[in-house]
Amino acid sequence: MFITRECDYAARVLRALSGETRLSVNEICEKESITAPFAYKILKKLEKAGLVLIRRGAGGGCSLGQSLDVLTLLDIIRATDEEFFLNPCLREGYRCEYADG
Repeated sequence: MFITRECDYAARVLRALSGETRLSVNEICEKESITAPFAYKILKKLEKAGLVLIRRGAGGGCSLGQSLDVLTLLDIIRATDEEFFLNPCLREGYRCEYADG
């Protein structure tokens, strides 16, 4: 299993925000060498998952929605990858031979 590019970039966005009060998307892009269109796409997913807060307008920017002390890689994967299963038994409708035992 490989971590997707989106997940990798999401982790980098969170890294850029660590220790910062608030950053603009351009500042995040500059710190982590991410293109703006891709950063906006990732930030939207992270905001939906509650991992990032986004304030629009003057004085706006992005900040962490949760402390990095409580976030896990699985939180980031779930925020960016819609269909992620640790194993096939977790898929809906999959008959797992281990569950019957």
